[in-house]
Amino acid sequence: MTITKNSLPWTGLMKLPKPVKPEYLSLLQDLWKEQNWGVNFENYRRPTSQSAIYPCTRVVTYLPGINSPSEKFKNLSDVIASELQQFFTIPMKYWIAEIVLLTPNGFIPWHHDSLELCKRSSRIIIPLTPVDDIDYYFCSWHDDTPTGTERFSANSFLNTDIYQTKMSMGNYYFFNHRVPHKTLSKSKLPRATFSIDMIPESDYNEYLMKNSSTLVHGTISDFEKTKILPPIT
Repeated sequence: MTITKNSLPWTGLMKLPKPVKPEYLSLLQDLWKEQNWGVNFENYRRPTSQSAIYPCTRVVTYLPGINSPSEKFKNLSDVIASELQQFFTIPMKYWIAEIVLLTPNGFIPWHHDSLELCKRSSRIIIPLTPVDDIDYYFCSWHDDTPTGTERFSANSFLNTDIYQTKMSMGNYYFFNHRVPHKTLSKSKLPRATFSIDMIPESDYNEYLMKNSSTLVHGTISDFEKTKILPPIT
C-alpha cells in the first residue's frame, strides 16, 4: 500500500497529471515580471516588500487575511487553489502563496521547512521560466532523526537515498518540503516559481483559525520518517 499525505504519495517530487492551463501560466508569468527584483537580481538590492531566507532566493509572499501584495496576486492564488482541488481526494484550502526567484547560479542548501503549518500542508509548485539547468535533490530522514525537537539541522540527518531530479515549466508539481531537500542552479538565468501550500480544510478550521501566528515550528513525526518514493515524473 502506498503511504500518502493529504492523499498524495509520500515522495520527494511528483509531477501532477494535468498541466497548468496556458492562460493561468501566462498570468503568473506576468505577475512575476511585474515584481521589482532589483538590479541584476542581486539579493542585497531587494525591495523591502521581499524576503530572503537564503542568500540566493527572493520571495514575495501572500498570506490570506494577513497581507496581499496586489489584487492580481490574490485573484490568481484563489484561481490556482481552486484548480488544485482536482488532485486531492479531501477538501483543501491554501494558507500561503509565493512568487519565488532563485538567482542565476543560485544554491539553496539542505534544509526542511519546519513550520507546523508545513507539517500539515502539501506544497504545489509551478515553474514559470524555461530554465533546464536546475537540479532538485531530495532524501528521506535518517532513522536517528529526532521526533521531539523543533529546530535542528537537516544536514545532520540525511539518509542515503538521495534523488536528483528536475522540473519543467508549466506543470504542477507536488514538492515535499518536509523531507531534506536542496536546489542547485547551473544556469546564467534566474528561475521563477509560483508555490502554494494546500492544507486540509479540517486543519485550516481547527488549527489555523485558532492560531494567530503562522510561525509556530513543529517536530518531525514518525510518519515523516517513512522512506520516500523516488520522484514521480
